[in-house]
Amino acid sequence: MPRWFRRRSAPDDAGAGAPPAAPFRDPAPFTDPERDELAAHGFVLFAGRVVHDAQPPLTPARLDEIEQRCAGPLPTALRELWSATAGGELDYDLAVDLGDHLVLLSWNELFFRGSDGYRDLDGWMAHELELAEDAALERGVEPVTRLDALPVGGFEYTDRIYVRTAPGATAGQVVAWMHGLPAGWPHALPGDTTMPVADDLRAAFAALRLDRDPLDPDRRHGAGRDLLDHLQRARDAGLDPALADRLLAYYREAVVDWRALLAEGRLAGDARAARIALDHAVTSDDADLVTRLAAAGVDLDVAMAGSARATDVAVTHGAERALAALLDADAVVAPDALDGIHSALSAVLVRRLLGRGARPSGQAVTRCVLQGADESARLLLDALGDDAGEAEQHRATEIAGLERTVEEVRSGRAGHYLTIEELEARLDRLRTFRP
Repeated sequence: MPRWFRRRSAPDDAGAGAPPAAPFRDPAPFTDPERDELAAHGFVLFAGRVVHDAQPPLTPARLDEIEQRCAGPLPTALRELWSATAGGELDYDLAVDLGDHLVLLSWNELFFRGSDGYRDLDGWMAHELELAEDAALERGVEPVTRLDALPVGGFEYTDRIYVRTAPGATAGQVVAWMHGLPAGWPHALPGDTTMPVADDLRAAFAALRLDRDPLDPDRRHGAGRDLLDHLQRARDAGLDPALADRLLAYYREAVVDWRALLAEGRLAGDARAARIALDHAVTSDDADLVTRLAAAGVDLDVAMAGSARATDVAVTHGAERALAALLDADAVVAPDALDGIHSALSAVLVRRLLGRGARPSGQAVTRCVLQGADESARLLLDALGDDAGEAEQHRATEIAGLERTVEEVRSGRAGHYLTIEELEARLDRLRTFRP
């Protein structure tokens, strides 16, 4: 059965297509012939997870070549992964809890030589050595020539996953690096950030979960689309239907089943599942579920995305019923909660948020006007008092920017997620609003 891939690793990575004499076999409920058929269609199993668009494995010679570029031996788990596949794609959710921030990492790719991402594996290794050389020059020390952390995956240039190779207590640990967003970006970490992911690569794969069932018809976002698409192409190319169904069931074992935990009274003890449940309750505007979660002892004040709390998410999504339930349950309200308004938030809820410590701002006033919530905008203006001029300045700036956007969209020089009619309606609201 011929292999098929959307992209292929460099031929020398796998000895012109020949696998190692004894390729690594992950302990999973599939026979060797079934694994071979799955691999022929681009699926490899490792540490309970599915790699799709999986490339042929690395030869021992290539593994040794990479090891020579590292500060110490390749960790066993990394050798096992690369003995099963040179790389490919992952389609899971990964979150790292830093306490005040929940970092949502993108680990979509396992780098390999010849991959068509931002850089391939060799390119990322060369990039790391260049950075190390620049740092050594700045410090006036001898530059390093071997990597103490190997970049093994990530997403384009924004997120990278490393396995530590330097000898010592940290050898084999998995860490992540995330590119910082511009200053002032709501709820984001300030600047580039490095963070721990797991003690080893197998534990890092175990941390890859599915926050939502990819087969759930009501799923609004989350992982699963790419793997399902790849699986359908494999079915069309001749993958045994029963084997495809079993692979999908194996993939879905990573789904976080918060509903079962809630029914069993154990949800509060699983921080990740509790957070996913709370996110579902808020984004689906399910006030009853918010109340049930509160009664079950779920922490309503954890970071949900970056530093955003549940009330922030509710304000952003315009989830008024969920927001009211959160306020009833005494969930925390951040001082800048009103700056996230993206819907016609009612004056009743705006008043409740102000009463819980949210500060009024010119940005919040403008956003209310944009959404047609004039009563809420006037309430915020009153709350600003002597600082009401801030709102007028912000509105003038927004009008100027929106006029440019309308002109660019109308002329075809730019696109926008809103139609030209919707943009013009927003502009008209800003121009005609009277305090």
